[in-house]
Amino acid sequence: MNTKPYHLSLLATEFRRRIAKNPRYSLRAFARQLGLHPSALSRVLSGKQDLSIAASHTVIDALGVSDETRRLFLISVSRERVERQLAHHGESAVKPAATEVSPEIFNGVADVTCMSVLEACALDDADVGEAWFADRLGLSVNAVRAALRRLEAAGFVEPVGKRWVKAAARFSTQERALDLMVLQCHQREIGEKAVAALTEVPYELRCITSMMTAMDPAKVPRAKQMIGEFLEQLGDFLASERRTALYQVNVQFFPVTKVEPEPDS
Repeated sequence: MNTKPYHLSLLATEFRRRIAKNPRYSLRAFARQLGLHPSALSRVLSGKQDLSIAASHTVIDALGVSDETRRLFLISVSRERVERQLAHHGESAVKPAATEVSPEIFNGVADVTCMSVLEACALDDADVGEAWFADRLGLSVNAVRAALRRLEAAGFVEPVGKRWVKAAARFSTQERALDLMVLQCHQREIGEKAVAALTEVPYELRCITSMMTAMDPAKVPRAKQMIGEFLEQLGDFLASERRTALYQVNVQFFPVTKVEPEPDS
């Protein structure tokens, strides 16, 4: 399996393609068209220097690729930067022990399709074939293929033998740092699936409930901590022994009364 990061493979392949069309094409010309200094591009291609986030956007814009390739490229750049930082601090850059990932990487795979494909890898009958994921999750093969490409580029999954496996047991990121549009889309998709489950899933196989309560806002920090602890315990309980079905557990906790703006200091 090729271990070169996706963005470096893409750049190297494009450079070779241009040389094949024009043997006199140079690295200097390639750098100029990408908006980089030739020496900087040389160091990037050799793995001695990371692309900055700003430079990665400039480069991928100059290449004029598809939206999917653009997303994979930017995810790969972000992942490489995080891994280099981990290596600098003496941690594993291949598969870090911590499951915390950068918001930049998480945003790229936070949609319900990617999360479903990711967690389906843990099912007992999981298969490497895209058709298996499509059948089990009710998705198109093209949607599964795109999700697996994004997840692999982000370092969330990897092919092992005849199946895809998660690179870590769990992944998380800081909620505050997530892109608002990503969060809104994610919650909207989950809400749509919950509404559909009311009529499509037998009552015995689901639990969709809620409560509203008057409370002291001073208890919010502790309540959020309790919710987190509950989800951890429930996750450990549900993930033990046989794994033959994929379930979504979702918790929303927010004020219904109007939130007054904080007074200026």
